[in-house]
Amino acid sequence: MYYLQIPFPIIIESEKDSKKDGDNMIKKNTSLNRQLFSITWPILIECSLFLLLGNMDVFMLGKYSDTSVGAVGIVNQLVSMLQLMFSIITNGTSIICAQYIGAKKSSDEKNRLIGSAILFNLVTGLLISLVLCIGYKPLLTFMHTDAVFMPDASIYLRIVGGCLFLQALTNTFSAILRAHGRTKICMFTTIVINLINVTGNAVLIFGLGPAPRLGVEGAAISTSFSRLISTIVLGIVLFKTCLPDFSFSCFHGFPKKEIRSILSLGLPAAGEQISYNLAKTTTVIILTYIGTSAVTANSYLSSITSFIYIFSASIAQGTSIMVGWLAGENKKKEAYSLVMRSFCFGFTASMIMSVIFLFGGHWFLSFLTSDKEILALGNTIFLLNFITEAGRCANLVFINSLRATGDVNYPVIVGVFSMWLVAVLFSYLFGLKLGLGLPGVWLALGLDECVRGVFMFFRWRRFGKSSD
Repeated sequence: MYYLQIPFPIIIESEKDSKKDGDNMIKKNTSLNRQLFSITWPILIECSLFLLLGNMDVFMLGKYSDTSVGAVGIVNQLVSMLQLMFSIITNGTSIICAQYIGAKKSSDEKNRLIGSAILFNLVTGLLISLVLCIGYKPLLTFMHTDAVFMPDASIYLRIVGGCLFLQALTNTFSAILRAHGRTKICMFTTIVINLINVTGNAVLIFGLGPAPRLGVEGAAISTSFSRLISTIVLGIVLFKTCLPDFSFSCFHGFPKKEIRSILSLGLPAAGEQISYNLAKTTTVIILTYIGTSAVTANSYLSSITSFIYIFSASIAQGTSIMVGWLAGENKKKEAYSLVMRSFCFGFTASMIMSVIFLFGGHWFLSFLTSDKEILALGNTIFLLNFITEAGRCANLVFINSLRATGDVNYPVIVGVFSMWLVAVLFSYLFGLKLGLGLPGVWLALGLDECVRGVFMFFRWRRFGKSSD
């Protein structure tokens, strides 16, 4: 009886422990989910407002002059490519800063890292602004800017480009605040600069009240002023709340170690984004051989569908912040489970939004154009977009999470091969050789997203197995 009785208390205790561990895990998961939600919803609103802000000059100038819209579109394409330079630092800073917070590094180490990032992006931003301000004409000529657009494009690039260093600082401040979980202040700041930009555009573009009618110049001034306000607000909040003891005296010589760490993570991430942008630009060139309707429809549909994937993008950004914290604490199991749940949330949101746009997208498109050929293409694209969004959700969530753990090279290698061998090559084959046109190109882009999504999923599974 003695040997029969001994195991029972042990078994009972084990069951209690197991139940207790299970309850703790449920509580922990619930806590992480709540924390993820509190971080993510401000990012979602901020991303939506950034999309609106990015298109506001175009929307409002459309009431002023079609030529102005074309000029601003050319400049924005150039500026967007140059802004990728800033992402090299902001991506690396965000990852390392989140890991430092999770690992509870000293304030001196964190301040030195952040100071290095701010200094590097400020110098880079000032150099780029100087080049744009002085060499705007050669740059626009290199881009084959039509003579019709040249006057407005020159004015817009000289003003907006000359103040681009403000965007470099804003991006850096925002990345650091997000790494500290301060996503709400970034959201509120975006709301404020949207209101400032819209008000400034209305006054300066159309010359309301005593203000002169400046057109494109007014839009450029309004955009630059709103960026200045954003930089000031985010800078004050950052140094008051997250870095109250910050001082440049923490530097002893050039911060080689910190810059090297930031670049080791930031360069691969930026490289993938540059490759993606170049691949997308190449597919647009392919569309020019298909026809003007395909190019125009692609522009409209890309703008509309961008409001679908902001849900996945927001969840991915919020998740990467928390994964950085957990990685810093060496809590791999919690990080793995969190990412898998985040993917399910993002995938569900993307599919629901895709269904909404499948049935309601025609109305959105008809609000922008009455061209029957474009409207017909839209119906097909909204159906094909299910493939794109499914793969894109996996990409956004898993790639951002892999980066947060320091795994930055694998996504770049897979991404470059897939973007060019699947997205570009199959866009050419489907769109031109098989005569499928714009739907063929979108099918190729969707397949690229899915291929990369599958590779990233299995890479994250490998990370999960290493935590066992």
